[in-house]
This record gives sequence, C-alpha cells and structure tokens, in this order.
Amino acid sequence: MSKRQSASVTLPSRGELAEWFSRRPGDVIPLHALLAQHKIPISQQRSMCRLLDQLVREGRLERRSGHRYRSLSMAEAVPAPSSAVAGARRPTLIGRLWRHAEGFGFVTPVGAPADGGRGKPDLYISRSGMADALHGDLVEVEPLSSPRGRERGGPRAGRGRSKGGPPLHGASQRLNGRIVRVVERAHPRIVGRYHPTPHGGLLVPLDERLSAPLPLSEPPSQKIAAESMVVGELVSAGTLSVRLIRDFGFGEDPRLDTDLVIEEFSLSTVFAAEAEQEAEGFPSTITPDAMAGRRDLRALTTMTIDGEQARDFDDAISIESIERGYRLWVHIADVGHYVPWDSALDRAARQRGTSVYFPDRAVPMLPERLSNGLCSLKPLEDRLAVTVVIDLDRDGHQLAYDLYESVIRSDARLTYTGVAAALGSSSSGSDLPEPYASLRPQLQLAAELAERLRRRRMARGSLDFDLPEPQIVLDLQGRPTDILKEERTVAHRLVEECMLTANETVAQHLTGLQVPMLYRIHEPPDPHKLETFSLFAHSVGFALMHTKSSTSLQALIDAVRGRPEERLLNHLLLRSMKQARYGPEPLGHFGLASPCYTHFTSPIRRYPDLVIHRLLKQLLARGVMPAAERERLAALMPQIGQTSSARERTSMEAEWEVVRIKKARFMAERIGETYRGYITGVAQYGLFVEPESIFVEGLVPVRTLPPDQYRYDEGQHTLIGERSRQRYRLGDPVVVQVTGVNFDRRQVNFMLEKSTGPAPNRPRRAQPRRGH
Repeated sequence: MSKRQSASVTLPSRGELAEWFSRRPGDVIPLHALLAQHKIPISQQRSMCRLLDQLVREGRLERRSGHRYRSLSMAEAVPAPSSAVAGARRPTLIGRLWRHAEGFGFVTPVGAPADGGRGKPDLYISRSGMADALHGDLVEVEPLSSPRGRERGGPRAGRGRSKGGPPLHGASQRLNGRIVRVVERAHPRIVGRYHPTPHGGLLVPLDERLSAPLPLSEPPSQKIAAESMVVGELVSAGTLSVRLIRDFGFGEDPRLDTDLVIEEFSLSTVFAAEAEQEAEGFPSTITPDAMAGRRDLRALTTMTIDGEQARDFDDAISIESIERGYRLWVHIADVGHYVPWDSALDRAARQRGTSVYFPDRAVPMLPERLSNGLCSLKPLEDRLAVTVVIDLDRDGHQLAYDLYESVIRSDARLTYTGVAAALGSSSSGSDLPEPYASLRPQLQLAAELAERLRRRRMARGSLDFDLPEPQIVLDLQGRPTDILKEERTVAHRLVEECMLTANETVAQHLTGLQVPMLYRIHEPPDPHKLETFSLFAHSVGFALMHTKSSTSLQALIDAVRGRPEERLLNHLLLRSMKQARYGPEPLGHFGLASPCYTHFTSPIRRYPDLVIHRLLKQLLARGVMPAAERERLAALMPQIGQTSSARERTSMEAEWEVVRIKKARFMAERIGETYRGYITGVAQYGLFVEPESIFVEGLVPVRTLPPDQYRYDEGQHTLIGERSRQRYRLGDPVVVQVTGVNFDRRQVNFMLEKSTGPAPNRPRRAQPRRGH
C-alpha cells in the first residue's frame, strides 16, 4: 500500500469496532488479524490499540491471554464505575502492579508492608480495569466500593504459579480497584518476538504478563525475519508502542542469553560519564591522608573467604582467643569513603540498588574501578574499612563491642572449598596448601565460634532451611555443560554467622542512638498459609505443633532433615514465608528471630548497606546527628527502602531467568532421556517434577496425562482424575521423559512414563521428539 493509500484509511469509531465484534459472538480475534482485517496503517496502530483498551475498560470486550480479544455479551459486561458516570472521583492510591498472564492482576500499595498489609491490602484489578498498565508498573489506582465475585478468567486456586509478586487468591477475598494512570513504567525496554504485518509489525512480549502485542511506532530500519527475538523501547511514557532497538535473531546463540535478560529487565550496564569520572579521580593506592584518624590493623592476621568465582571482596575477618572466650573482628570495605551522599556515584548506586550476578558475568552496582579495585579487600593490599570488633564468651554471648574506621591488609584470599577442606582434614594440617595450613588455627577457632553462635540463634527460634543453589557450568561458547548443587558447607556457615553477628551489632548500636536508618525486615508469615502448610505436613506424617512459633517450624525442619520429604517440605515452608524487605521501622526479622536487624556487610553490592555505612561513619565522626539531618534522612529512608526492595526483587528475577534459560539449553540436549524424580509442584495445568540426578525442574502438562477430567485439590496439592481416581500428589515419586523445551517460556517439558517401575540407574535415550 502506498503512503497516499495508507493516509486514506479511516479508523473505525469505538461504536463501529464494538459492533464489528458483536457480529462475531464467541470468536476470539488475535490483534494482528484485527489490524490486517481493518487495514490499519502503522501510523494508526497505536490509536487502534487505544480503542481496544477503551472497549476493554468499558467491559464491552474481553482481553484474553495470547493478545486476543472477544466480544462480551450484555450479561457478561462489567459496568463502568459509578464515579465515572457521576463525575466524582474516589480517593486514589499509588501501588505496584503484578499482572497475571491471563489479564487480571493485583496492585500492592506503596508502603503497604509497613503496617503488615492490614491497613493497605492488595487490590484486585480485573482485565477491564487494567487500562494500558504493564506488569511491574507503578500505577495510580481507584479503589472500588466493594469486592466483586470472580470474573470470567479471573484468579482461582491452582490457576498457576505467578512469576513473582503476590500469590493468586480469589478476587472475593480482596478489594477491587481500577487503574487510573501509569505513574512510572517498570519496563522501558521489552523483549519479544517480531511479527510482521502489512503495515509495519508487532512485538509480542515473551513475558505474557506484560501486555497484548505492541505495535511498532515506525517500520524497522533494516530487514528483520519473522519470529526474530527483538528488543523494543517504549516510545514515551503513557503509550503502548515500541521502537525496535536490537535484533537477536532467533535467539539460538547461548552467548547472548545474558544480554537478552539484561535487556528484558532494563538493567543498566553503562555508568554515566560523571560517575565514571568520579571513580577514576581517586588515587590508585591508599594515601596517608586517607589513613589519618583510622585504627591501623595491618599487622592483624586477616582473611577473606568467598566463592571461587568472586571478584569483589567486601568482607574479611580476624579472630583470636581471649580469656573469657573469643575476640572477633569483622572488617567491611569502606565504600562510603568513596561514595558520599548525592554524588554521581551515589545516584548511580541508588538507581541500581544492587549488583546482579549471572553465571558468566556480573552487572555491578558501582564501577569496576571501585567494586573490583579500590574497595575490594584484595590480599596484600592496604584497604580502608569499617571494623566491628566483638568480644564473646564461650557460649557466644556478646560481652562488649566497638566500631571504628580502620585500615587493613588482608593476608589471604580463601575460598569456601579450601576452607571446608582445611576444617575437614583430620591431620595436623601440614599437608594442606598455603595459606590454608598456616591459617588453620584461626579457621578452627572461627568455626568453633560460629557453631556456638548458630546454637544460640537456633535456640531463640531462628530458621535454617539449608537449601542448595544451582551452579551452572558453562563452556567458552556459553553452553551449559553441567548443573551442580552448590551445597552449604561449614565454610559458608562460618562466614554467615560472623556476618549475622556484625549486622545485628550495628543495628542495635544505631537503634540505640535513635537515628533514622534502614532495617532488614522479615515479617511473620500469613497464618492462613502456615495453617495450609501444617495440614499438608501432617498428611505426610510430620506434625507442626504451633504454627505461630518459629521454634516449632525449625523443629519440623530438623525432623525432616535427611528424609525424602526434606526438600519438598522446606520449599513449601519457604513459599509460605513473606519476602524480606528494607524499611525504616524496627519490625524485626522473623527468619532470624532477631528483634533488630540490618544489612551492613556488603556495601560494594547492596545500596542499603552503603546507607548504613554512611550513617555509622557520620556518627563516629561527629558523635551526634543535627536535627536538620535527622529530618532529611527520616524523609529519605522510606523511599530508599521501597526502591531497594524493588531493585532486589528485580535482580533476583533476572538472575533466575538466566538460570532458567541455561537449564532449558542443558535439557534440550537430553530430549528423549528418562529420569526418576519427585513431583515438586502441582497446578491445575500440570505437574512440576525435579529429577533426582539433575538440578532442573520441568512441567508435565495435564494434557499429556492419561485421558481424564482432572480436579485440583489445593489443600492437598493433588491432581485427581474424576473417572480413574488416579492421584498425582506433591512429593510422589515418578519417572519422566524429556519431551522438549520452550525457550521463550524458559520451560522444560516432561511426560510421565507409562511404566511405574524404577528408572534405570543411567538415563536411557529414546527416539528424540521435538517439544514446543
């Protein structure tokens, strides 16, 4: 079509479009087909999408998953809010949207966790109330007068696993709301597949929670193949059209997996020139002026203990025996010396919130000049630090503590593997390599103290899940060659206990001075969730004596340790817990059974830790905090807490997405193989299974189960065949065959083996079949 012809196309009116749909009752029309049917040119596709969104808001159309639309009958239509008719507007609130792939969602009001969710519950948003908001957006919401029943396609038990955000409860349990406007876009860049159309093209987001297909604001500047993986940038706030900025081809190159996720989560990989200039402006060595006024601890034996792949070392320890017990020094990199409030480096760190760690690289919170250079506690190099020194008795009780700025010189960079080997050696240690042999006495003393600290922590009700993490082994081309379970060892626990003690000491110190600060908050779990967990635990033979007691929860964790049900029940209990967050209120940390806790020990990679460092340094230097500074910080802390919590969740999701991609690539080479495993999740649409020999979870779609009508029992985590009475329950042993992978969804697909006999000791390869 020529430009002259394109300009002559008339966009249908809202009424005409609604009438067109009404003549097709029951038909579900994809957006790209609709645009082609009405011959909408690229210049008007955005306006067409707005028309559709308006009809959805008015309740005249239904937006389905997969970016499709259907006409609603009069009986199904949802009336517009009365305030829209009367012209009056109800009070609104600001919150974060968690959108489900089927179109509905929930808005968590900003600041809601501060009151435990009692005063500001999540608001349920129907498809018709979604406006043009995308998953993760900060939105303004108008609460409706009363909750409604579940709409067609709304949330129901077992609808599916949410990919982050609030759990999916029935709409009748929540207050309803309507999105008024988008305050801030969470996804300025969107990753998806390119679908050409006669008049431009569409970007279909990989994350189905985001939106319907997005029209391009302009034709691609170069030829792009259909179904290519592309990155689109929202043209401007408030619009739902995109400009293509990168073509990933078909997404087959594993070296680009991390790049794809970085784009998907809009992670910043380049620092502003001003921030880089500030970082480059510091001397390459620690000057005498920088050391002035600090405690010189360079003669003290000091060591860092980290993973083999670690590059930034922000904590080190020293330890010695004293008459009444132990003296522990925890030295933390003095990042605050280099990153003052409101500097360009501070603005960059606050915006990022945290470093993000992928199997093949890291996206640091600070430029590498600082994160891997001047701030990193490298061995045999002078470094500025903030030190917490704590005296403890033989039972781990604190006797005294002190905090000060210091200069240290780490004697050795140790690894968890090396420390575990040194502590596990039954010999005198002479056979160990250096520096482990010479440092073994200090390591043994630290391990002894750590065990006493752990016993005290567990006695007060702290929880210890001890869950392994996946470790992805990659070749030079970015292909995964192995997926290992990174188990926690005595070395991990040694470092953890020292850091927990330092964090708690700093929290108590600053709280005692009554200054505005950030706490690490972990609120008690929802009683209903714990009751549901308790019923399931009881059904598999484990009693939870008191659902409100962390001591009782830990007793159950101890009871299942080493049992086949251990991993299953630990995961279920973890899912029942609330997510930890940052905030200005001393609400305690349920998981650690600590009434007062903060994060202090990782300022290179976490912004809240840097905030705590600067507060502590200011008080160490001045002794008091001026009233004006108190007021400024008191106003600032809630915002920093909310932003840091959100950035933390984003980084965790991004890290996990790369792991999921690598797991899918790993299993794509194993299509047709069979494995023995356990059901680790049950949903209306299928079973999640984790093989015993591979740290990967896959889906057995319900459509691949023996023909039957399956009913999901949420309380029992069970799928039940209505005719056969066949039951598939959480924790059941099964044998599965790998049938395929879906790279867009980062999902491994399994099929249950018809044979119920034991799986072979080695995977056997059947005829490969392609999955979708």
